[in-house]
Amino acid sequence: MFFCKGKSGFTLIELVMVIVILTIISSLAVSKFSTLKADSARKVSIANQQAIGRAVETYLAVNNGEGVNRLDSLIDEGTANNSGQQGFDFNTASSDVTVGGMYCGPVDLGSLTRDTVEDRNRGLHEDLRSVLCLYQVSEAEAKAFRRIGLDYVMRHNTYASGYPFAHYGKGDDGTIPQAADGLDPALSACMARTVTNGMVFAAVNPKTDFGRVIYQDFGQDLLPTANWGQGYTDAEAKEQVTATGGPLLCFGLGSNCSMVGKSRGGLETAPYSEVLGNEYYRQYILVFRLKSSGGGSATMVTAEFAGVLDPEGNTIRKARYLLK
Repeated sequence: MFFCKGKSGFTLIELVMVIVILTIISSLAVSKFSTLKADSARKVSIANQQAIGRAVETYLAVNNGEGVNRLDSLIDEGTANNSGQQGFDFNTASSDVTVGGMYCGPVDLGSLTRDTVEDRNRGLHEDLRSVLCLYQVSEAEAKAFRRIGLDYVMRHNTYASGYPFAHYGKGDDGTIPQAADGLDPALSACMARTVTNGMVFAAVNPKTDFGRVIYQDFGQDLLPTANWGQGYTDAEAKEQVTATGGPLLCFGLGSNCSMVGKSRGGLETAPYSEVLGNEYYRQYILVFRLKSSGGGSATMVTAEFAGVLDPEGNTIRKARYLLK
């Protein structure tokens, strides 16, 4: 009898090659899945922006232009009002992590380290902070916001340890803070403060390239008096913004907003973006234009809804461009 002597199994080299091939295929599949997941989150975010824009316009119309109250100010609780110089403050660093200014997460660390806090709450995403600056409103501008119902804004608890009641007490509307600490970005906008003369807000910075794009996407074509990448001087920026319609001020659409949970053109809940991780502020940003008319003592300032940014500071147009 004759027997055919064949291979009893794979050689070591063959096994290694199979493993390498499977690893490559697996990596490609995971990469493709991650891309699809990111694109899906971005598409949902764009749809949210569109829905929020329609809801705000409807809500203002149904409520006779009044009623958008208790928006998130995007500013730290430690930022004091200033009744002196009004207008843009371009000199305050948007990435400043000291108390006051743009919301960058908690700063009173107590026994916690900065790394521990940043794992939980990084504040506004750095892309959003990069297109913002500070803006101090005049009495006429504060009245313009109050005419659309914005009597109070919610400021952020900057403390990462301790109980905020001991630090801040009640809000200006008599309510108590709704968060025990500042570690959760979704709960840290908890202190109601009255909109008044000299109050500091977040504004789209016309001196940055992407800030100028936001102005343009919202209907204000800033003249190209400076090349892209060079920016405007302070005087040029203020002149261009005034000439094209007025400054754009930004507020977060948090769960405290008066239009959330309302049936008359409101929103059932305040949506958040899945594009960012939980350690960031993920609410959408409502943008209002402060528009002046007339002159001198007869100057009239109105606050009008301009549009919606995502939590990274993207307009709908730019968010669509970012889709792979």
